[in-house]
Amino acid sequence: MDGLNIPLNHILLVSSLLFAIGMMGLMIRRNIIFILMSLEVMLNSAALAFVAAGAHWGQPDGQIVFML
Repeated sequence: MDGLNIPLNHILLVSSLLFAIGMMGLMIRRNIIFILMSLEVMLNSAALAFVAAGAHWGQPDGQIVFML
C-alpha cells in the first residue's frame, strides 16, 4: 500500500513554509514559551522533510533520522 500520493515538491513546500513560520516566531517573540514552540515547529518541519524524502525514494533513512 503506497499511502497518499502527494508529490514531494508539495510536501517540501509545506515543510519550508513551516520552517519559515518557526523562524519568524523565533525572531519576533520574546516570551520563552513562544520561542520554544517556534523551535519545535522548525524541528518538526525538518523532520517532515526527512520523512517525505525517505518515503519518496523508498528508503527508511528519513524515518531513522526523524527518530534520532
